[in-house]
Amino acid sequence: MRRKSYWVVLCMMVCMRAVWAQTAKDAITALQTSIGSRQLILRNFNGEDKVLATWTGTQLDLAPAHWHTMGVLQLKSINLSGRQLTLKCIRQVLVKDNKDQLALYPEPTDVQIEIDLGNTEPVTVLPKIKDDLFFASIQDAVNAIPGEWKNTTPARMDKSSLPPKVALKTSSPLCDCAEEKNPACKTDKMLRQGITPPKALKVNDPRFPDAARQGLVDTHVLVGLKVDESGHPDDVWVLRPGGRGFDEAAAQSVLAYVFRPAMCHDSPISVVLNVDVRFQRY
Repeated sequence: MRRKSYWVVLCMMVCMRAVWAQTAKDAITALQTSIGSRQLILRNFNGEDKVLATWTGTQLDLAPAHWHTMGVLQLKSINLSGRQLTLKCIRQVLVKDNKDQLALYPEPTDVQIEIDLGNTEPVTVLPKIKDDLFFASIQDAVNAIPGEWKNTTPARMDKSSLPPKVALKTSSPLCDCAEEKNPACKTDKMLRQGITPPKALKVNDPRFPDAARQGLVDTHVLVGLKVDESGHPDDVWVLRPGGRGFDEAAAQSVLAYVFRPAMCHDSPISVVLNVDVRFQRY
């Protein structure tokens, strides 16, 4: 009798495993169908080659990004191994052409999204991944760009390496940097009176990416960043890409910069800068 019960239990376990495997496979197929032909933008605008996320039990938590970009992803494959879900994609940065129309920069980058499902069954998580990972549309992503970067993201590819400086009209009154409640002071922090701009104390030469060494072409990558009150880079964005590994190399170079912070009279403040990172042959 015990032997018979053993085989019954074993048979039930095998059947349950087969049902679980088929259900998980169906969920992966459904996810692949829903996002396979779409243009996808990560909700945290992560620009790195490897993106990590964890299922918390109620939602998907994206790991903080070291740097950001308006990257449009196209799914290549989905793989589930145990409780680890891996999405392999290619990324192209969203830019503007000479008519200010949105376009994809032609140099793609491979991106891998690794999701730790924890102890939750994949069939519970997979239907929710699309909405937790990606914006519903490109327009929703553009609308969600942080205020500091709305005027420069997506970037125009046909412009000079740095945006031209615009002379201030003498008839336009300037506010003092200490007037935090003055709405005019919020339009452009660098136009406020009383500010001493930041000064670079440590600048690292960018590393020529291995994937581009064979061509060894001169490349410029426009990187935007905040210099915080301590003089360190924060909220780094690749605005105008170079592709072929140049974006990652430019962002990593800027992340290692050290500045003397900007000052509002005698107090350090955070300001936004654009840096033209140049990769040149020697």
